[in-house]
Amino acid sequence: MNDPVLKIIRDLVVRQPAPHSGECSVPDPMAMLVEEMHRRHGTSIAAILVYGSYLRGQRDTLLDFYVLLEDFTQMPKRWHGYSVRILAPNVYNIVVGEHPNQARAKYAALSVAQFERAMTGQFHSYFWARFAQPCALVYTKNSLVEQQVLLALRSAVYTFCMRVLPLMQGSFTSFEFWRTGLMRTYGCELRAESIQQAEKLTANNAEYFARLTQAMAPELGVDLISEGVYQSNTTDEAHSRALRSWSIRRIQGKLISIGRLLKAVSTFENSLEYLLWKIERHSGIYIQPSPRQLRYPLIFAWPLLWRLYRSGAFK
Repeated sequence: MNDPVLKIIRDLVVRQPAPHSGECSVPDPMAMLVEEMHRRHGTSIAAILVYGSYLRGQRDTLLDFYVLLEDFTQMPKRWHGYSVRILAPNVYNIVVGEHPNQARAKYAALSVAQFERAMTGQFHSYFWARFAQPCALVYTKNSLVEQQVLLALRSAVYTFCMRVLPLMQGSFTSFEFWRTGLMRTYGCELRAESIQQAEKLTANNAEYFARLTQAMAPELGVDLISEGVYQSNTTDEAHSRALRSWSIRRIQGKLISIGRLLKAVSTFENSLEYLLWKIERHSGIYIQPSPRQLRYPLIFAWPLLWRLYRSGAFK
């Protein structure tokens, strides 16, 4: 493997030989969850990735997966295949096992082709910002799919860097680079987490980001002027264009987030309960929903969400 960026990504993402030919060798509780995803989607699953706070050692949270599909023939409901084509991904939850060995997760489903396109062709940062960050490949159907996923992740890193680089003027460190980019992407979605979470993410993955930045520097056209310090050649005009682009992403992202939230209500069981739990975990703010709001969140939960927004529970 001659590409140093791809090698860095592969060393992190493929933590053990990726299971092929339908076999999965991940440990519990992950194995229980992966088995359930296979039960739901069968042979249409091409790959499964895990990402998010669980990889950073947190255990008071649901596991977060991305399920990449070869086709939409084995979706929970037929119309789900149409909805994911319109606005990817579809989001589902899983609960397997019995207490105290119960495992919970949520997963986002989309096709491999959609995943690949999203890493390079999308203006908004929703996909490529997520997958420029660390993740782990826990299942692949075969070695060809594994290579497809790794190349898509490499594209995510490239896209992230190219969209963030014009924001940097003068000298900068890899920490400053990734913190700037992640803070921008956090501002482009409706999130319960504080934007300062981006700084924690950068600190938690500082070594990985430093290796990526050093490997990407020749491709980006930035100069290493001292150990860990780079020089940007961004002009004032390019900087202004980048600021305008990120302002548009911010507006676009809020609208897309509302659309994804509306869609998730129809695919995610107990969606309002999960949303309120996540908001409370990140902001400390909780408002008790009524039975009617829990039963019909798409119709009756809007006043509750507005109160949470006004309280600063998410932005």
